[in-house]
Amino acid sequence: MSEKDKARELDDFWSLDKLVPKKKTVTPFATRPAVHDFNAEDKSDAQSYPAGERKLTATNPGSLCEEYKPDHPLIQSVKIIRRIDKYDFYGSFRKSAMLYFGYKTEKCEFSKFYSYMPQYSQLTEAQKNYYFYWRSELYRGNYIKTDYSYLYLFVYEILNLPDLIPPKEGLELLINLWRAYRVSLPRIDAYFSVWVEDYCLVHKLAMPSGAVSDFIYDILGTSSFGEFYLNDIDAAGDKGIDTMLAITSSYDYRRSKYALGNPDVDAERQKRQSELYSTHIRGSMRLLLSSLAKQQLFHSAPEVLRRDAFPGSLCTHTVKCTLEVEYYPINRNSAIAEGITAAVKYAENRMRKIMGVKSRLAVRRLPLEYEEMLAGYFNALEKRELAIRKEENKPAYLEYYSAPREAMSLDTADKIESLSWITTKRLVDGVEEYTERESESVAVQHTAPKPIAETGVEADIKEKCVALGLAEAEIAFLSDIAGGIAVPYSFAGQVLADAVNAYFTDTLGDVVLESDGLQFSLIEDYREDVAAWLTRIHR
Repeated sequence: MSEKDKARELDDFWSLDKLVPKKKTVTPFATRPAVHDFNAEDKSDAQSYPAGERKLTATNPGSLCEEYKPDHPLIQSVKIIRRIDKYDFYGSFRKSAMLYFGYKTEKCEFSKFYSYMPQYSQLTEAQKNYYFYWRSELYRGNYIKTDYSYLYLFVYEILNLPDLIPPKEGLELLINLWRAYRVSLPRIDAYFSVWVEDYCLVHKLAMPSGAVSDFIYDILGTSSFGEFYLNDIDAAGDKGIDTMLAITSSYDYRRSKYALGNPDVDAERQKRQSELYSTHIRGSMRLLLSSLAKQQLFHSAPEVLRRDAFPGSLCTHTVKCTLEVEYYPINRNSAIAEGITAAVKYAENRMRKIMGVKSRLAVRRLPLEYEEMLAGYFNALEKRELAIRKEENKPAYLEYYSAPREAMSLDTADKIESLSWITTKRLVDGVEEYTERESESVAVQHTAPKPIAETGVEADIKEKCVALGLAEAEIAFLSDIAGGIAVPYSFAGQVLADAVNAYFTDTLGDVVLESDGLQFSLIEDYREDVAAWLTRIHR
């Protein structure tokens, strides 16, 4: 044995490595052979999310700090500070997520699952099967029963796999999940309101305010950075406007005693006033707030929000970062808040005027430009409402004086004038006698009835006609219309029609003549009754 070997052996004598028991190697869940039948021939998920077509790379691996200016009226700048940690505690989760990306199972029963920080290795066989089945249904747009932990596990996939799930697609998935399960799993509001913010900021995405407009009011109560969701006032919807007013105004128009309309009017009109009240106060405020946002008048002293991205979630080494956001808080500008409060009161006063309410709110310190903008909105509204009210209150008889709604030719106008003079003559003389000359002058072919004086009218019928005021002119007028002659509308003709209708209302119980404003016509339901009656008259 050489001297060097002897020295090495003496050194090994003092080493304890050989005495320490060797640690067993534990194969992580992600590297075990899959025990599920994922039906390799079914390519539905693989076609939607082909892992082989995308290169799996870390997100900005060499960037320590990145700063940019987002397209947001209330955010000045965003810094993304990346961490370079020596250890990646959740690196195995990302490997597992990539391995099981696109996997699915057949339909199976729901299996309850709970974990404070859910991961694949915590799933039992039944839970694994249900999770992959539930996830495949999500991609098809079917939001079936789930648990908080299943939901969070899928969110962790979206957050940690930006190279497999493109950020725009990931944002859509997050919002759809939020909308679908926020009622059955109400605690997700507190997490999703922050995670969606951070996801957009990290990946430089604009927040689609319209996608959450129906529950944006609830978001503002759970998020410490609610200004993020107010990037597009026009798309924020009615609840978005209410949210903005709740933040900036000290007066809540919804609590007004006239929010349900004027109590002194009938129920139907009051209901319509209630709808107008909320619709047009919101509409006028949307106009004002949108203008203020475009002019950047909400801007006050900027504040800085600094926090770790995706708090409370599982983040791998490549996703971990710190966000530093410089923004303008909209509830810090006292001058804007005072002006908006006055504007809301001014808008309600204009609505009270439209509803016929005499009392008014005191409006103080309303900026002139606000008043001019709102006055233009409500002046147009008042003009429309006045026209509607006049139309509703118009006496029924005025309909007879309405001009024809369809264009008429000069020939038709000549015929109408000629027939009107003939009708006038019948009224004045009380005699009904058509001649061939008169028929040719109005270009109407018909057979004139025999004068009443020459007919053998039954005595009892004639006496009843006279008693009801139905003279020879009215009978001839009815005969023409029943015989198919086009009798144009005129005031004189309306007098005759009213007399005929009064007679038949007494005998038949209903009117028999009607007018569309252009000519008179016989109601088809009573054609046989009128024909029988005329036969008896001219017998």
